[in-house]
Amino acid sequence: MIDNNIYETVRKYAEMLISKPYYNVYRILIREDRHIWSTKDNADFHRLLPEDIFCAAESDQEKDPLLEFFADEEFFDIGAVILSVTPYCARIGRSRKVLTASLDDMAQIIGWQARQAENSAASIKQALKDAAACFVGEASVVTGRNLYEAAVALDVLEKSAEVAVRAEALGGAEPLAEKEARYMRTHYMEKYSKAEQAFRSGGRTDKCVRR
Repeated sequence: MIDNNIYETVRKYAEMLISKPYYNVYRILIREDRHIWSTKDNADFHRLLPEDIFCAAESDQEKDPLLEFFADEEFFDIGAVILSVTPYCARIGRSRKVLTASLDDMAQIIGWQARQAENSAASIKQALKDAAACFVGEASVVTGRNLYEAAVALDVLEKSAEVAVRAEALGGAEPLAEKEARYMRTHYMEKYSKAEQAFRSGGRTDKCVRR
C-alpha cells in the first residue's frame, strides 16, 4: 500500500501541473528509499487516487524505458521524473533539434542542452547524463532531486523552447557558450539549489532527495 505522504506529494504536484494551460502530464515518478513509485498510464490527474500510483517491481522496469532509466544506479541522485507534452516543447520535439540554452535559468536548471532521445532506456540515459531534460518525440522528460525541482525544470524548459521557437523568425536565439553554461549549472547544483532545498524544507531535505 502506498504511503500517504508519497500519495499527497504526487497528488499536490499533479494538480499544480495540470492547472497550467496546455500542460498535458502523462507520468510522474518519484524515488523513496530506493523504491520507485509511478503513476499509472491511465491515471486521471484531476482526481488522482492512491490506487493510481504503484510501486514498480523489476518486471515493470524491464518493459518500461522510463522506469528502466530511473532504476539505474547511475541516476540515483534523481528523485523525481515528469513525462509531459507542452506546446513549445512539443514543437522542439517534432523538429528533432537540440535545444541549446540561451537563457541563464535553462543553463542553471536544465543544462547547456536538452537533446533528443529515442523511446528506449539506453537513449534516455545518454541524453540525461549531463542535463535535467530531454525530448522523446513530442514528449519531454524532465528530472529533479525532488518533485519541486522537476516541476520547475518543466516550466523552464517550456519557456526556453518558446524563446527558441519565437526567435526563429528573427534569425534564431543567441546560445550561451558551452563553458559558461556548464559553469552556471555546476554552481546552481552545488550552491543555490541545495540552499533552496534546505529553506523550503525547514532545514531538512525532502524525503525524495537523494543528493
